[in-house]
Amino acid sequence: MPCKATRPHPRALLAGFAAAAAFCGVCDNALARHRQSAAAHGRRRASHGPLVSASALLEDCVDSQGGPRYGMFAAEMTAIEGTSTMAIDMRIEQRREGASAFHVVSAGNAPGRWRRSAPGVTAFRDVKQVTNLHRFEEYRAAVRFLWLNEAGEVIAAARRMSPICGPGQS
Repeated sequence: MPCKATRPHPRALLAGFAAAAAFCGVCDNALARHRQSAAAHGRRRASHGPLVSASALLEDCVDSQGGPRYGMFAAEMTAIEGTSTMAIDMRIEQRREGASAFHVVSAGNAPGRWRRSAPGVTAFRDVKQVTNLHRFEEYRAAVRFLWLNEAGEVIAAARRMSPICGPGQS
């Protein structure tokens, strides 16, 4: 006697779809948690390429009444496989009181000038102190990172923004 094909009951199909959706939701939540954790620790994939470790930091922010106001910003990166040298371009940006956007106030290095590590360095850091900050204005560091191979070719690139230094912080 030939085998008769049967269709699954609609409730069975719904249960299967629900289980698959729940599994995908678990995966999506785990991925989101991983991305949040990686972002908090400065470890993310570069725009194209491997997982990189790069951070833009606000190390000090002094906004004293009547005294000097300054901010100290830092950028840190570590070598990845294939890295010969690393480079950092840190620009200080300012947002005036009432403005919505930041604009560059200090390039630190001249435009297009990257601060490069010596070959073979595994960790690289740059620090900039900005003095005479204007009252009621906010400052941050916009940092670009490059990882280069022995031929000088870019093998990874990343961008990071530091936390903001501004009124009420010290």
